[in-house]
Amino acid sequence: MAFVLVLFTGSCTDQKDSSIDIYKMNPKDDFEVFFYSNQSTIELEEEYINALLELKLSRREDTSPITLTKTASTTEAKERKRIQQYPALVIQKEGNTLATVSGKKAKHDILKVLNDSMNTRPPS
Repeated sequence: MAFVLVLFTGSCTDQKDSSIDIYKMNPKDDFEVFFYSNQSTIELEEEYINALLELKLSRREDTSPITLTKTASTTEAKERKRIQQYPALVIQKEGNTLATVSGKKAKHDILKVLNDSMNTRPPS
């Protein structure tokens, strides 16, 4: 529950429209999920947050905490430059991008991309 507060606090802080918050989660060994958020798309973020929470709850023992990252890795920064719409998720394995989801999406669509990228079955 604490990571939810961090997620919302990071999204609601006073920042410029061009400021991007980056949240990182490791849902499985060798996988990284980056969630990109900015002040101008807060209303679209709920579906992404719900999908990440559902993934987290379905993989409690495997998933790392969601953390707010202000500095970025080289591969992550390269991917951020390619994102055209926010909010966005980038799923990587060993530094290689497997999938990207951005803009207005439904939770079930986001979860499907996450689960398909990690070759897991969606929770029932």
